[in-house]
Amino acid sequence: NAEILLTVASDAGSWKMGQATTPVGQLTDDRLHAIAGTMGVSPPMVPLTVRVKGDSPRESSDAKKELGFRVFQHPTDTPLFVAMTVASSLGQRVAAENAGGTVDVDLRATLSTGDVVSYQFRAADEGIGFDMPVALGVMALLSTVTDQHFAEVTLKSVDVTVASRRDVDLARVVSVDAASALVAGKPASVRVRLQPFRGKIIEKTVVVKVPSGLPTGAYQLVAAGQTDALRQEREGGLLSLATDWRSYLRNVLDAPPPGSLSLYLVRDEATPRLDGRALPDLPASLAGVLADGGGLSGGAWEARALRLARVPGTGVVTGESTAKVRVQSKDEEE
Repeated sequence: NAEILLTVASDAGSWKMGQATTPVGQLTDDRLHAIAGTMGVSPPMVPLTVRVKGDSPRESSDAKKELGFRVFQHPTDTPLFVAMTVASSLGQRVAAENAGGTVDVDLRATLSTGDVVSYQFRAADEGIGFDMPVALGVMALLSTVTDQHFAEVTLKSVDVTVASRRDVDLARVVSVDAASALVAGKPASVRVRLQPFRGKIIEKTVVVKVPSGLPTGAYQLVAAGQTDALRQEREGGLLSLATDWRSYLRNVLDAPPPGSLSLYLVRDEATPRLDGRALPDLPASLAGVLADGGGLSGGAWEARALRLARVPGTGVVTGESTAKVRVQSKDEEE
């Protein structure tokens, strides 16, 4: 059932604008000469819940802090429909009342595989509405888990919670250096300087432990925000090459958490890898056999990254900085 609201005349092809009324079935085909459907069969829908929390003047009086929807289950476009619904839900709250600030997004999706994916991300900026950035972030994650080649995965339900605050909790990595000697197997201090939004540069000292057995020599000490940290882990062999649905999902969820500052030691070396994961410190004889075609997937890994720390934070950390450092052995220190 539908009603026609307007007929638009056009030399290129006239068309009618209408709206559906009472559901009586589902459309199955939309072709040039006809539209086909099945009577009495309800189309598959995905329950979507959107919760909005904030510190706006209307927060205490707003009666609808939780909105419920049913989104059409489409073979490829369901993440897009969810994103459009989330953007529409936020348009009147986060974007209009609080242009700029910081938003925390908690996304929980139940998949047809039985997995429940919980993912968080954060955005911070001044003078913008967050309806589109949040919607695009939601669409990106849902598309990542449904649009892949390992398993047929559909969404069974989606729950999105968006919490906003007015302060722009944003910081950029300015520099990093070693505040003490880096000795294999011992604690060390790393100094990171951050530039907050419209604030003075702050200095953060992080105590890390240099891995035991680490070869002595020159390394790159890297401090990175969330996005750059994910790139470091992919390029440095910390994430395995996905070979099935489980390993693919594990890689998706093993991303640096929002607001985190990550520290790495990176060294260029020929390191064999198995399914994309680096195999460091192998005996020379075994490394040579494997690198020459002994069953490894992908050959040698040129840049080996070691994660020293993930420092959680409340805001958004962006950027990346590197410094040349030297890792010593305990004998050298003595």
